[in-house]
Amino acid sequence: MFRVLFKTACKDDIEHVRDIIMNLHQDNGDTIIVSDNDLPADIVINVPKVQKKAAIILDHSGSVHRLGYPDDIEYDELPSKNDGMKSSSSYREQEKREKLPKECSSCHYMKPAGVYVCPKCGFKPLVGENIDVDTSRTIQKLSKKERIYTQAEKQSFYSQLKYYQNQRASQGKTISDGWVSNTFKDKFDVWPRGLHDTPQEMTPEVSNFIKHKQIAFAKSRKKAEQVQPPSNEQQEMRLEVAHQKVRDIREKLGRSSHQGDRL
Repeated sequence: MFRVLFKTACKDDIEHVRDIIMNLHQDNGDTIIVSDNDLPADIVINVPKVQKKAAIILDHSGSVHRLGYPDDIEYDELPSKNDGMKSSSSYREQEKREKLPKECSSCHYMKPAGVYVCPKCGFKPLVGENIDVDTSRTIQKLSKKERIYTQAEKQSFYSQLKYYQNQRASQGKTISDGWVSNTFKDKFDVWPRGLHDTPQEMTPEVSNFIKHKQIAFAKSRKKAEQVQPPSNEQQEMRLEVAHQKVRDIREKLGRSSHQGDRL
């Protein structure tokens, strides 16, 4: 049997180290001693200071920029870039959602997430800097190809137009079936065929489409009203100019005829 000494770096660590060792140690007859003094023992194990009040972290790889503060990390594995295998989507989503600390452009102090004014030097970034971007939403690239709508989408749009038609009729503002058909054609570039008239409550998409159509109609009507017809004075001036041109032509023709008679 052995007499084992776990020598700690200071007295503050004795109880902490003893609790850890005794919880892990299986009784085999060895004598376990935890002390900060040099005591006679068969085996001496030096234990570094464990209960430190402060630590200096030298970040040479920019991990704080990419992962945040060490005490903010709540997972056991670090998310990494794709190494040829399909990476975990949960890690990628978590990395996008996390608000990471940002470096002060004046003193390079790492500000906590969401802090605008640097707590160390008091520097306020200019407008356009330190903008929080929502990366949780994905943006789909629009295709140059013309979208092909399904029959169900066409039916849904048409049914919502019928709902709007009934709604306006209940308000005493009747909308013709021709307006419904033309609005449908504005959307799908075809006339509604083979669709039933069962109304369906409107969605924001259809409501916005109708508003856009109404705004465009109002603007075109206003533009047409601004084009005023010519006044009576302008018409008389144009008529006088035309008469003068006719008189000039007759006069020239008369001179030519008179010269011909002399010859």
